[in-house]
Amino acid sequence: MERFKHLAVMYAGRPGDRIALLRAASIAVRNRARISTVAVVEPISGVAHLFLGKERAEQFISARYQELQTRLDADLKRLGLKPAPLNFLVGTPAIEAIRFIQRQGCDLLVKFRREPEQGGTISVTDKKLLRKCPIPVLLLSESRKKRFSRLLAAIDPDPSQPARLDLHRNVLKLAISLAEREQADLDVVYAWDAFSAATLQGPRFKLTAAELNAIVDKERQMYQGWMDELLAPHQEAGIRIRQHLLQGNPPATIIALARRRRSDLLVMGTVARGGLPGLLIGNTAETVLDSIGCATLTVKPPDFVCPIAP
Repeated sequence: MERFKHLAVMYAGRPGDRIALLRAASIAVRNRARISTVAVVEPISGVAHLFLGKERAEQFISARYQELQTRLDADLKRLGLKPAPLNFLVGTPAIEAIRFIQRQGCDLLVKFRREPEQGGTISVTDKKLLRKCPIPVLLLSESRKKRFSRLLAAIDPDPSQPARLDLHRNVLKLAISLAEREQADLDVVYAWDAFSAATLQGPRFKLTAAELNAIVDKERQMYQGWMDELLAPHQEAGIRIRQHLLQGNPPATIIALARRRRSDLLVMGTVARGGLPGLLIGNTAETVLDSIGCATLTVKPPDFVCPIAP
C-alpha cells in the first residue's frame, strides 16, 4: 500500500487553509507521516523597499511572519491539532515552496485551491505548482466532508510508451491506496478519441459506415485490453472499483463523468510536452484541471526532471 512519509502544507492564513491543515492531518495519521507547514510571502518591491528603507522593510517582513504564525496557532487550536512551527520564506510562492519541498524531502504537497486571477479555476501559483512540483500535488476545494467518499482516477496507458505506462500505473496505485485508506468508492476512466472517426471519414478513404464502425470497435477492444491489463494486479483491492471506457473528447468526457458521479477527488497524471521537462503539463490535464471543481491529486511521470534547483 502506498504510504506518504512527509507532507508539506502551504499556508497563507486564509480560511480555506484550515481545510488543507485538516486534510493533511488526516492523511498523516493514516500514513504515520509527519507534516511541515510552509508560508511564502512575496518580497517587498524595489520601489517600496527604497521608500521604507532596509530596517522598516525587515520589520514589515518580521511582522508578517508573526501574524501568520499567530493565525496558524489559532487555526490548529480550532481544529484540535497540535501546535506546529511555521516555515516562513520570502520569494515567489510556487518556486520557494518547491525548493522547500526538495530540501526537506517531502513526498506530498497539500494546498487549498486559490481563486484564479483571470478565468478558469486554477490560480497562477497553483498552475506553477502543477507544472513544476516534482511530487504529487493535492489541491483542495471547499467541502464539508471529513473524508473523500468517491474518487475518480483518469488513466491513459500505452504499452508502447514505457514512461507513460509507468505514470498511469502510479496514478492507479495511488488512487487505490487513497480509496482504501479513505474507505471510498473508486471510478477509473479511460477516455479516448477514435482515430478512425476523426481521420478516416470523408471521400478520400471511401470507407463505408460498417467499415468505420469495425475499426472503431477494434480500437475500443484494444483500449479495453490496456485498461484490463492495468487493473489486473489490483483485483484483490478491498474497495469497489468501477470501470468507465468512454469514447469522446478526453477533457470534456472526464469532466462530465466527474460531475455525473459526484467525484470529490480526481487523481490524474501530468505529462510535460514539447520535450521541455517541467515547462507545461499535458493538454488533457491542463484543460481538466482548469475546469473541474472538485479536489485534484496530480502525479508526475517517473522521469520528470524539476526545472527548479533546491
